[in-house]
Amino acid sequence: MPEEAALLTVLRRLAGDACSLIASRLLKQVVGFIVEIMLVRLLAPEVWESVARFLTFSLAAQVVLQFGFPESLLNLGSRAPNHAHAKRMLFRSSLMLVCVALVFALVLIPLPALRLRVLGSDALGVLASFALLLAAELVSGIVPSFLLSRRFVRHAAAYAVLARIPTIALALAAVALGASLPVVTGGMALGSCVAAVAGLILAQRLVPQGSEQLPYGLREQLAFAAPVGLTRLAQMLNNQLDKLVVLAALPSVAFGTYYLGAVEVQLVPMLCQTVMSVMVPELVAEKNPQRFLLLFHTSVKKLSLFALPSFAFLFAFAEHGFIAIYGPEHSSAALPFRIFQLLLLHRFTNYALLFQALDKPAVPLIASVIMLSLNAPLSFVLSRSFGANGAATATVTALYLSTLYTFFVLQKTLNVPWSQLLPYRAYGLTLAVAGLSLGPAWLVQCVMPPHAVALSVMLIVYLVTYFLLGRASGVISSADAAFVSDMARLRFLQAKHSA
Repeated sequence: MPEEAALLTVLRRLAGDACSLIASRLLKQVVGFIVEIMLVRLLAPEVWESVARFLTFSLAAQVVLQFGFPESLLNLGSRAPNHAHAKRMLFRSSLMLVCVALVFALVLIPLPALRLRVLGSDALGVLASFALLLAAELVSGIVPSFLLSRRFVRHAAAYAVLARIPTIALALAAVALGASLPVVTGGMALGSCVAAVAGLILAQRLVPQGSEQLPYGLREQLAFAAPVGLTRLAQMLNNQLDKLVVLAALPSVAFGTYYLGAVEVQLVPMLCQTVMSVMVPELVAEKNPQRFLLLFHTSVKKLSLFALPSFAFLFAFAEHGFIAIYGPEHSSAALPFRIFQLLLLHRFTNYALLFQALDKPAVPLIASVIMLSLNAPLSFVLSRSFGANGAATATVTALYLSTLYTFFVLQKTLNVPWSQLLPYRAYGLTLAVAGLSLGPAWLVQCVMPPHAVALSVMLIVYLVTYFLLGRASGVISSADAAFVSDMARLRFLQAKHSA
């Protein structure tokens, strides 16, 4: 049928676009992970702990001060009648975010005790580095949203990787020069500024000037960004609450070690955000509920093929991995790491972008508030009983309880029976195959000592086993295998630009 053929064409184009972004963001994550390992190995423990505090607070400030502008630019930019309108929204948003970042940094000047607590130093030089890093990261964070909204997917993918190079290069150069906190943070800030300026130049060169009046003013942007920004604020508080509890109530715990373990591997959420970011322009324009549901189910099935085996491997071999990567002195971070990987069981979509496409941006905000109201008392109670691991458990428990509300609203919005809301059979079968595939890798762990080589062999054995069992059980289709083959051979780079 013509309609089915048109839908298949859309899915193929989205898959090609997603390939570009997945490859770039995967490379970005891998490079960032390698740099973190190098910093842990090269810096003195007390300097690394200060850098960990600096990075934690910088990331938290970015989440708060972005206030939904990347999502607003992606959504409203997709609705803008031409490229020039979207570009003017980008530059207006960039100017506002820079001003907000500088004002935020100025507030910390008369508060040396707070600077020492959250930045690892009360030196004004570190604060200046923080201000520049924050302003630059806020700007470079919205450039990909602009490029995606106008379907410059390849440019967004390239910028996502290249924007990290100046920051990483200058940070490592600073480590080689002095390895002190002011030098390292200054190198990070300078590199981020270079990346932000490059992003604005890229947008200027890609898109011509336009003199027409913008269809979406600042009021429309703020109206859309407000619930998204408040959602991100609540999510940030939820994500950082366990670390705040560890810092404030459990001073005997080495924060640098807990910082390494109290994370959810960002590769899977990154894939969810990537796929949904590519799909948002299509979902916003899609008026047929059945086609919308089909697009959603397709993304859930494909993302589960990656999320569930990632959970199984990381959960099973966490301690081996920490000893091999960070050293035996950080092996205690394996337990909170395992706890946080339980979040991967529900990482089969990006709920915020999904509800924005459904024109219900307030739903993730309500879910985040519910989670925060549960997380705070649970963190207090469980941390007193189980220490730092109790704080990690509280975060995961609160998230799953709040997810019940998210699914309830999604079921009402899509107006489908609960039995059709998600592809339950495909999810369960994928999880079973992911668990059964651990056997051969476990045997490798028994005969090889904790080492990076052993971990690499275990990963290869696990992936081969998962692929073979997946193909035998039908979890991995021939189309999925061809998709992976195309990515491995970079065939998506040969496709014509979708714009």
